[in-house]
Amino acid sequence: MSSSYLAPATSNKPAVLNDFVSRDPSRLDTSATVVVVADHGSALASVHEDLRSCLRGLAAQEFDEPIEVLLVESTEHVSQLPPDVLAIVAGLRVIPVDSLHSYDLKNAGARAANSDIVVLLDADCTPSPQWLQAAVQHLRANPAASVVTGRIVYQDSGLVSRSLALLSRAHYDGGRVARTRFISNANGAYRREVLLRFPLCVEAGPFSGLLQSESMWRQGYRVNFEPAMRVVHAFEGWPMERDIRNQIGHATIAVRRLDPSMRFAWLLRAGVGSIAIFAPLRTLDSWWNCLRSAPAYDIRWWQLPVSFAIAVVVHALEVPGMIRAFRKQSAGRTDYR
Repeated sequence: MSSSYLAPATSNKPAVLNDFVSRDPSRLDTSATVVVVADHGSALASVHEDLRSCLRGLAAQEFDEPIEVLLVESTEHVSQLPPDVLAIVAGLRVIPVDSLHSYDLKNAGARAANSDIVVLLDADCTPSPQWLQAAVQHLRANPAASVVTGRIVYQDSGLVSRSLALLSRAHYDGGRVARTRFISNANGAYRREVLLRFPLCVEAGPFSGLLQSESMWRQGYRVNFEPAMRVVHAFEGWPMERDIRNQIGHATIAVRRLDPSMRFAWLLRAGVGSIAIFAPLRTLDSWWNCLRSAPAYDIRWWQLPVSFAIAVVVHALEVPGMIRAFRKQSAGRTDYR
C-alpha cells in the first residue's frame, strides 16, 4: 500500500446499516453528534453497566446547544439493551449495524450523524460535565484543527493504575493544549467530513487507529489535544492490561504491513527478529512520555521509577501479539471487538 493510504480503501466491505438509518434533515441544526460504541466486554451485563455510567455522564453535560446521541451497536445485541439504559438520554437514537467490529460501528455512526462535529466515545468512558463543551469550543476556536482528542484517566486512582493510564495515553497527551500526531478514537471529536474521508480501518484489529492518524498527519490534517476534554475509563486491572498489550503488540506489526510507509515499517524486513528492536524502542518512547507527561496523571518525580518499571512489563506483554502478527495469525482471544 502506498503512502497515500486513505482507510476507505480497505478490503473490507462497509458495515451494513439497517435501511431506516440515515441522516435526518430535521436534526441538521444540532451542534454535535456523540457516537457511543461499546468496544469492550464479552459479558453483556458488564457492557450495559458501562453504558449506564457513560450515558449518565452525557445526560449531565453542561452544554446548552442541541446535540444528538447515537448508541451504535451490533444488530444481534440491540434487542438485549435494557429499557433503563435507553431512557437515560432523551432522544437517544439506537443505530443497529450488521457487524461486531467496534470500528465498523464507529464508521457507521459517522455516516448516520446529523452534525458537522462527530465525537467518538467508548461506552466504558464516563465524560466529565464540561467534556462536550471543551470539545466543541476547541474546534470552533481552532478552525485549522480537523480533530481534537481528549484526556483519558482510569477509574482506579492508585499509583499502578495512574502509571498504566500514563503509559497507554501519554503518546498523544503532552499535558497541555497542543498539536499531537495521534488520536484517541475512544475520546475524539472530528469534523464529520474528515472522519468520513478517513474512516477507521478494521483490517488490523481494534487497536489499529494509528493507520488513521498517520494518514491524516502525512496529508497535513491537524490534530490537537485538549486536556479539558476529560473522561474516566473503567479499569479492570492487569487482566485488562494484558489483553490491551497483546492487541497493541499485534497491531504494531499489522499496521506496518498494511502501510509500509509508516515509521519503522522497514524493520519488518528482519521478521520476528525485529521484535528485539521494536520492544526496546517502545519502552524508551514510554520512558520519554513518562518524563514529559507524568504531572498530568498525578505522578510525582519520585514515583517515576515505578512507572519506568511498569513500562518494561507492559511492553514485554506486547511480544506474544507481535509474534502472532509475524506468523499471520490473529491476536488471539480478546474482550475487545
